[in-house]
Amino acid sequence: MRLRLAIWVLMGLGGVAGAKGPAVKVLTVGASGAEFTTIQAAVNAAPAAGAAIRIAPGVYREVVHVDKPGIQLRGMGEDAAKVVLVYGNSAASTCGTGCSATLFVTGKDFFAGGMTISNDYGRTAGGPDSRGPDSRGPDSRGPDRRGPDGRDCGAFAGGGCVGAGG
Repeated sequence: MRLRLAIWVLMGLGGVAGAKGPAVKVLTVGASGAEFTTIQAAVNAAPAAGAAIRIAPGVYREVVHVDKPGIQLRGMGEDAAKVVLVYGNSAASTCGTGCSATLFVTGKDFFAGGMTISNDYGRTAGGPDSRGPDSRGPDSRGPDRRGPDGRDCGAFAGGGCVGAGG
């Protein structure tokens, strides 16, 4: 009886201590040797339940929209200054201040760590704002950057501004 109880307790404790939830999908971003070269492509490819997106050191000049729950952006390496998500939108080049961010998050349970997220408007020459708000340069995400209501929404993926207030 004691032996049976001891085994049952050990099995029970082992089950609790070793309990794991569903496996988190891991995706990688980097200039070479990774699944994706942009952070947004990895977010788009993440399953509906979320993913851990491991980002190699480098500068990722893009606007990222996270609309899925459980997305984790994790810079690889010891120095957060070497994994940089940056873009140069301004209120004048988009549909307002609410649309000028580099990272938009509407999904729940979001995490970002081990990286730098920045907006370098006004600090770089030749950025998207130097071409004017209606340009269709290499940074735009398609031929038309206007939102559903006709406002210019910059180089955003998804066809419109998130949380645009005017």
